[in-house]
Amino acid sequence: MSVACEPSPTFDSGTPKELFKGVFDLRSNSGVTYDIDPKGARFLMIRPTEDTNAATQMKIVLNWFEELKRAEPPL
Repeated sequence: MSVACEPSPTFDSGTPKELFKGVFDLRSNSGVTYDIDPKGARFLMIRPTEDTNAATQMKIVLNWFEELKRAEPPL
């Protein structure tokens, strides 16, 4: 949901609007079920698949560019 807010001179909020339709996977060991693009333009969320043969795991590599620089120093 999204809602416009005006904090001053007195708090005022607009009408809430639905951002996303559909079912998203809310199960997480960490409690975090989404992430936001650093530039604030996109969200990353997991949606359950309807494909029964789909993969059951996903690997995410963080800081891969730093690892690449360590593996192959610049020329």
